[in-house]
Amino acid sequence: MQDMAAHQNAAWMADRYRGGIDCEWLHPKALEVFDDAAEVWAATDTFLEAGDWLVWQLTHAGTGNAIGPSLVR
Repeated sequence: MQDMAAHQNAAWMADRYRGGIDCEWLHPKALEVFDDAAEVWAATDTFLEAGDWLVWQLTHAGTGNAIGPSLVR
């Protein structure tokens, strides 16, 4: 993701994410599941971080966090 952003001169990444996307964040993890566990990805309706899941369970509202939204397929 970082290589693609650098190739596309995506200044927003440096501004918002301090220069890069950490491998432990939602989108890289989603790509990892997509690449390495296609059957899990195919069975998934919503891909979200644990903290977002907890808020969703407590409030019944899917809001996402400040870094980025959850992935809803």
